[in-house]
Amino acid sequence: MSPNRKTLKVLGFLQFILGIVGIVLGGQIIAAGVQTDGAFQVFNLASGILLVACAALTLATSFLSIRGANRPSALGPHTANSIAAAVFGMFASMLLAASSMTLQTMVCGGLVLLAVFSAVVGATTKKEAQR
Repeated sequence: MSPNRKTLKVLGFLQFILGIVGIVLGGQIIAAGVQTDGAFQVFNLASGILLVACAALTLATSFLSIRGANRPSALGPHTANSIAAAVFGMFASMLLAASSMTLQTMVCGGLVLLAVFSAVVGATTKKEAQR
């Protein structure tokens, strides 16, 4: 197994763990947003939904990463999922950074970094397998 494949597998496991944490934290933000009123309710709901979307895409990407590390031809839409997760995560990070939710902001930033790194390593692994 090449170093890129090993890196992709480790990234997949990290994405799996952080994806589950992100879904839980996003659910907590949504639950808190339902209980508030006014503009803060919309703010909480938007940031929670974006965090859950980012975490769900990251979780899907983690399964593709783990499977694709063994067989790079099975990566499928790995890069597209990673980029979509990074975009949703960037928007969620911007909203969360404007609030006092430090833990959620750090988790979302970690999801974005893992998604970008996974996209790069996944594309490299796919090119390596085509040689």
